[in-house]
Amino acid sequence: MSIWGTVIPSVPTLFLMQKLEERCLLFGRPTSWLFAIGNLAFPLSLGVLAFLAKGHSDLKKIVIAITPSVYGLIPPTELSTQERANWIEEAAADLLDKSKYLRGRKDELGKTKNFAHPGLRKVIIIFIYIGSYRIAHRRPDIFCKQVPLKCLALVATAFNCILDGLRKNGNGKTYPNFSSKDYLSIYKRMLALLEDIMNNPYHGLKLVQQLGQWAEAGW
Repeated sequence: MSIWGTVIPSVPTLFLMQKLEERCLLFGRPTSWLFAIGNLAFPLSLGVLAFLAKGHSDLKKIVIAITPSVYGLIPPTELSTQERANWIEEAAADLLDKSKYLRGRKDELGKTKNFAHPGLRKVIIIFIYIGSYRIAHRRPDIFCKQVPLKCLALVATAFNCILDGLRKNGNGKTYPNFSSKDYLSIYKRMLALLEDIMNNPYHGLKLVQQLGQWAEAGW
């Protein structure tokens, strides 16, 4: 059954649906973003559609803004402009190697905590919970308890996009398009990695606890 039921969408709604089809990140159906991000099942209001039409652009801007500080991508001041750019390119490449940018600190048993970097937490809270759209508050029954895996996969993919840009262009003047054409495969890989972690008796429990803590912090 169509999510629109028997209601005929208005002209502004149809316009937003067209924008979704052109711009919505990572998912084949233009109105499926929230369904994919949290396995939700509720009609999309005009406000939600407006969010979807520009949400991926806002996410990219947030990640660009915080990446240098959360990953220490601030080169020594005594370097020349070109040397600073080269320094950033090398540092970004190292973070992308074996997806190091996803890792948080080791836990109490010395085990690596994947998808636990503070940068991921920060962006999720800003973008999903306390940003201008506060999208988490549209489904409090889900988002107040735990960050959905697909939200985490999406944010991890956004960081991959920005680090790709810095690896190729250390001056930060240009970045890749954050589009399904370029990053759907990365998103799917992130989601597969998360599902593998969830299937691990030790790391799966740790991830569930982490996603609950992040939701509590954002709420």
